[in-house]
Amino acid sequence: MEINIEDYLARFSNKDVFYIPNPGNAGDSIIAEGTIQKCNQLGVNLRFVDRHRHPLHDQIVFYGGGGNIAKSNFSVRFIRRIHNNVKKLVILPHTIHSVDALLNELGENVDIICREKVSYLYLMNSKTKANVYLAKDMALHMDTNIAMQYKAGWVDKISVVGCYVLCKLRLSDKQAPTFKGLLGLFRAPIENQDDRKILNAFRTDGEKTKLDLPDDNIDISEVFALGTETEVMIKEGGARFLKYINQFEVINTNRLHVAISATLIGKSVNFYPNNYYKCQAVYEYSLKQFSNLTWHDQEAKSA
Repeated sequence: MEINIEDYLARFSNKDVFYIPNPGNAGDSIIAEGTIQKCNQLGVNLRFVDRHRHPLHDQIVFYGGGGNIAKSNFSVRFIRRIHNNVKKLVILPHTIHSVDALLNELGENVDIICREKVSYLYLMNSKTKANVYLAKDMALHMDTNIAMQYKAGWVDKISVVGCYVLCKLRLSDKQAPTFKGLLGLFRAPIENQDDRKILNAFRTDGEKTKLDLPDDNIDISEVFALGTETEVMIKEGGARFLKYINQFEVINTNRLHVAISATLIGKSVNFYPNNYYKCQAVYEYSLKQFSNLTWHDQEAKSA
């Protein structure tokens, strides 16, 4: 069933919700930024907790949107560990595949929201007892102007250091930031020093394709990743990511959240597939209507 995400999330207004952002790169920070903005607007009280140590029994839990529920990875193991004991588990808009065994375990206390129709049809044809819905990626609910205004001050940065120390001493149940992300928080943001007008931001990880990478390619989703463990790191990482994109006029990418971010800012975007259906499926469901985004098929060899 297709839903209006605002109406759905409004059910949780004035309630404490334990929020587990999907871990990952700067694109996951953008998803989390959209989630935080929307929940703040609706009065949903998000609480960040340690996804490894906090028991979460009888609680309402939001697992952040993304593309990470597949086979036997962290997301699958986390969901498998908690779903029986929580009051409600909401998997925010996600791309999901190859998890038949997990789906068979889930009960009616679990709501799964897909962010495109391929995943939705996969779940609808499964034997899951979970409630299955369809809605747009949470990044599409982000106000980029608000996101780009954020700049972590020294108090914010020191608070993240304090969180890191307290978590390592096991004196806090919050999620500890990674040491790499912590160091990145104190580095100066990267800028477009050559005043280039075109940004080539193709992926170089496991979802890369045979597309010939331009010499000036920069995989900004990896470069700007600070982590999603704390709200400061989400907001600072997201702001740096968006501000960097905003320095260019044309964006060429096969990164979903580079494409979404650049489109929302108003750039001219050339969007290419990743190595499975994700990018095209999200494009078909929720990006097709944007006149400043152009979809290119897999036959393209360069950008």
